[in-house]
Amino acid sequence: EIPNIAAYWIHDISELDNYLTEWIVEKSKTEGINGLMISESALDEDIIQLAHEEDLDVYSWTVNSLSVARQFSSWGLNGIITDRPGWIINQLKRTIAM
Repeated sequence: EIPNIAAYWIHDISELDNYLTEWIVEKSKTEGINGLMISESALDEDIIQLAHEEDLDVYSWTVNSLSVARQFSSWGLNGIITDRPGWIINQLKRTIAM
């Protein structure tokens, strides 16, 4: 029996073109991968939308900027990896409360 553990494909590519993005999403779907981990520098809204259309989660690292975290959140990103989790969470909560 296969354990119930989510698996994510990490990509540290500075720029993902449309062909490569589509290939990564398709390969992830056919391999049963749960989602993608895309470096902050390579992530854009199109990647998130394409992955979500295939029911894949998308996370990004290393997001330490509040403005970047807000932007990614507005694009529908599932989550971030950060060196400042407490600070980012508190700042995002304050933004929502305003």
